[in-house]
Amino acid sequence: MWWRYWSIVAAVASLQGQHFSEAQGGTGSVNAQGIEALGENPAGLLQSRGRWEFSLPGFSAQLVGMTVREYTSFFGGVETPAGYQPRRLTVQERAEFVALLERQPVFVEAAAQPLALLWKPSAEHALAFGMSVQLWMQAQAFEGATAAARQPVIGGERAELRGGKAQLRLYSMATLGYARRLWHGKLASDPSARLRWGELVGGVAVHLYRGHRYEELLPGAWFQLQPFLSPSWDSTFSWDVSGRLLWRHADAGASALGLALGVAPAVGWGVGVSLGLRWEWRAADTLPVVAALGLSLEHAGFLHWKLMEATLQWEHDTISGILGTAWDAVRVRFTPARQTLTRVEALPLEVRLGAALELMQTGIALPVRLSVEYQQRVGAEWSRAGGYGGIGLLLYPLTSWMPGIGVGALWSATSSPQFPAGLRWELPAVGRQRTVFELLVQSLSSWLFPTRVWHFGGAARVWMFF
Repeated sequence: MWWRYWSIVAAVASLQGQHFSEAQGGTGSVNAQGIEALGENPAGLLQSRGRWEFSLPGFSAQLVGMTVREYTSFFGGVETPAGYQPRRLTVQERAEFVALLERQPVFVEAAAQPLALLWKPSAEHALAFGMSVQLWMQAQAFEGATAAARQPVIGGERAELRGGKAQLRLYSMATLGYARRLWHGKLASDPSARLRWGELVGGVAVHLYRGHRYEELLPGAWFQLQPFLSPSWDSTFSWDVSGRLLWRHADAGASALGLALGVAPAVGWGVGVSLGLRWEWRAADTLPVVAALGLSLEHAGFLHWKLMEATLQWEHDTISGILGTAWDAVRVRFTPARQTLTRVEALPLEVRLGAALELMQTGIALPVRLSVEYQQRVGAEWSRAGGYGGIGLLLYPLTSWMPGIGVGALWSATSSPQFPAGLRWELPAVGRQRTVFELLVQSLSSWLFPTRVWHFGGAARVWMFF
């Protein structure tokens, strides 16, 4: 079953929209500003640079559990005189690939933001709307799959498979966000004080979720195959087969176009909320920010699914070759028992606390923003929960034609460190409108050290403000 889920990766691996704060060590609680704050701290909506912001579709993806070298080796092509051809794995390569998936699960996180719009009528308020699609997937091979893959002909020797993981969630969400200034005033009367003015901004975002696909292999799966030589005249191999599979499934048959337009059919629904606060210090009312703090609770919500749960169990069954098999009888024996049920599950929840410091505003002659953040992710197994720490640097462009550069580090106790990086170009103004192009690498070290880092991905996004 995990093979079926893994085949989805190539089709959706280009569908995740990320923001430039991800290039700065994932410090979104304090660095997500304007329209990008719809998916992060909603208090950052008020930091919009223009009265209007509009985002074109943004895409990105990340894969955890496989190095760049392993991915290109197993899924890349082979150069031939006729061009690149699909790679055919040898028995040894096949066993190495299955062993990789048996040792640890492979995670895929993907999303798309087809549309986002922000309106800031004044310095006191900001309102935003966005649509996005999120995919989470985890896959791990059955125990014993490596031994089976080493067989020159799979099924020629006894094989026993147990365990394994296969989980997939595909859902879309429509988000309405609002931010407003809660307090603004003097903190000190000394005109030379660098932290003379303060401002507190609050934000809230409401998310409406629609579930489109649910897949889960339940615990207790096992499969045993014992070959034997049939006494029939053709000496056809037969197998004594026993096993048990339990899984849950729901698929609305949503198309990519339907997901982008927000009209795809659904098999689940849900509601969530994000809350955020942002505190800023300034040397004067009209000067840029010197330092900032961000605190957010993001995506506290649930999804209500309508599912089909199936159980397929057989014991010491025998199939005596393909020729002459009574397929009607086979279909009856291998038709799973089904029942419908509903399930309510919490969505991945994040609590973030971050801080940022503008070095130029503190007297250090460097056009750099330094940011730090701690994230606590809570959720289902497929969402990679745990604590994460991040640190980031943003180097502002030195001239109008150069990009801003973001670099950072993100680490946890359960995964290898990530070193994201990104570029942000602001194109020349056309009237009052400006266009910004962003390019991100999820883990720079995965491309520098493709045989050692088990996390890689990338993103691109275009947005405008005026």
